[in-house]
Amino acid sequence: MATLLCAEGAAILAIQDGDVRTLFSYRLDDVLSWRDVLGEDAVRSVLMDRSGSTAAIPAERWGESVAYALLAPITTGPDHSVLCAMRHGTPFDAFEIVAGEAAARLLSLELADAPEDDLGRIEGTMQPAPGGRDPATQPAPRPVTPRLRVAVVESQPATRIGLEAIVERAGLSVAVSCATVAEAITRLAETRCEVAIVGTLAGGSASDAVTRLREHSPVPILVITDVRAGAHAALRAGASGHLAREAAPSSIVAALQAAASGLAAVDMSVLRGLLQTPADQAIAGETTDDDESPADPSAEPARAAIVERERGPARTADTLSPRELELLRYLAEGYTNKEIARVMVLADDTVKKGVQLLIAKLGATDRTHAVVLALRSGLIR
Repeated sequence: MATLLCAEGAAILAIQDGDVRTLFSYRLDDVLSWRDVLGEDAVRSVLMDRSGSTAAIPAERWGESVAYALLAPITTGPDHSVLCAMRHGTPFDAFEIVAGEAAARLLSLELADAPEDDLGRIEGTMQPAPGGRDPATQPAPRPVTPRLRVAVVESQPATRIGLEAIVERAGLSVAVSCATVAEAITRLAETRCEVAIVGTLAGGSASDAVTRLREHSPVPILVITDVRAGAHAALRAGASGHLAREAAPSSIVAALQAAASGLAAVDMSVLRGLLQTPADQAIAGETTDDDESPADPSAEPARAAIVERERGPARTADTLSPRELELLRYLAEGYTNKEIARVMVLADDTVKKGVQLLIAKLGATDRTHAVVLALRSGLIR
């Protein structure tokens, strides 16, 4: 798990006698004071919600710089236990949280199948091994219901595990999982799938991947990338749908089911771009990411006038401090004030005042307008 999540270390924690203790650690000090490092209620909150979450760790609590922890509940085993991964510098994203939950569930399954004496060692007390189980007392197997078979093609291990967990949690089946298009082509020729999901691929674009897959297999393809990065080209290449990377798990599952049924599922921002004419795109100051043709010259005066009116006061990166630019990026990603406060390790009121000051500096009317102006002026990308 530590390797997949690019974490510096991992541990299994449990609440025992009202305190958070280390049951197992990997590259972490097993005598850490978890209440001091993670905060008073981080582990208890995960146990109550039974879902993964992240926690920001202020500087000096674990090393000299700000760090982050990913927590996922283990549903079987000693007491109430939690899987914890930690690293400095970069927050854990939604896909990594899902991957952490999947790893915790695998641990739960292993503990459920482990002999009682193994569980006793983990708990610190030896227990007698159970006798053989009588097959006659075992429940009859449930009838197997055919499930939608999905191929997952994603080069980043943590994201691939996250996508697999989303698919399996929805009651679908991961029939193929691979990191390259070449491997996917081979596996799809051997394994029947009703739909494929293509994410980030090393050394190639989504449209190239769709083109190559379509040449060898008729399976419908759902592409998950950044909202505009290659979306139009992937759809023209034959993809049955496109979603942004921040799409909710329920949206991903719905899009897979739609694609398998012969329908299209497209992110609304991409759909609006597809419905625009070249003149509309020029006036809005937008072009498709894969459109190499010049904009309609007749639309240039109108486009220039609107961009000038919307741009507001000229700003450069030198106008804003590094922390303000960081705050601006979180706004662009759709973070709420509370989420920003958590990842930047600030008080809610500090973030609120920072957003107001940022809006004023950019000459915007609200936070959405501030993001639009920042994107148009190149402050963020």
